[in-house]
Parts: sequence; structure tokens; C-alpha cells
Amino acid sequence: MKNPFKSSKSAEERDLLRWYLGTAPRPFDPMPFVNVAMEDWADRPDLIALLAQCKRQWPSNGMFSYLHDRSEENRKGVQWCRAGGRWLQCPVYGEVLIDLHTRIDDPHHWGIAAIEFMDKMGAADVMPAPYEPRMRVVHSKHRSNT
Repeated sequence: MKNPFKSSKSAEERDLLRWYLGTAPRPFDPMPFVNVAMEDWADRPDLIALLAQCKRQWPSNGMFSYLHDRSEENRKGVQWCRAGGRWLQCPVYGEVLIDLHTRIDDPHHWGIAAIEFMDKMGAADVMPAPYEPRMRVVHSKHRSNT
């Protein structure tokens, strides 16, 4: 089989391909989140149990980490759809949003998709330069007589 990494693809395409072929996960400790969720999510013990099982992460950047192997969808043919999220105020990480998903073939089968670290949004270490849009007024040389 041809090596998909040895081609004329751009670095971005190679990174994306590397992701879909499976990247090495990093350890993830869900306990700070589980401890808070036990109180805040008392209505959803099933989600607390799922969160407690999240022992690996696939960081996208400093603000967002996947908590499931997205390449598994391709390998096993399981497809998920986004199903909202639940908020937690974690004493260790601050405000986070836990993204949820459900299986397309079984909408009652929930999963923990990702975690968004809301307190890191806009942090200097994540955003190298502030976004400062600049507008320019452009005048047309031709005017229509309508």
C-alpha cells in the first residue's frame, strides 16, 4: 500500500490525515470533573459514569481536547452526531463545557465527545496576537443612474 504521508500533500493535509489514521492519545484525569459533576449532574448519573471512563485525550489546542478517538468512527463504522453539552465549574480548570454526542443509529447511546476549557479562550498563550479587524472604504468609480 502506498504511504499516505509521502506525497505532495501540504503539511496541513498530512496533519489531518495523521489524525484520521489515529494519533497517539495523551493521558487524561477525569476525576476533577467527575467530582464536580457528581453534584452538578445528579440528574444524569449515566453521563457521570461516561465522564469517569475518559482516561485519554487527543488535544486539538490549549482550549479544546477530544475525549474519544475520532478515527474510530472510520475504523468501526460508528457514526456520532453532536448532542449539545453540559457546563461544569471545576476548581482546578475553571469553567468547562463537556461536549456530548449520540450515535446516529441509536440516539439513546450517549458519549462524551470533548472538553472545552472556556477560561482559556482568548488567553495570551493560545492567541498569539489580538484580532483587530480593519475596515477599508472602497469607492466605485462608476455610478449607475437608477
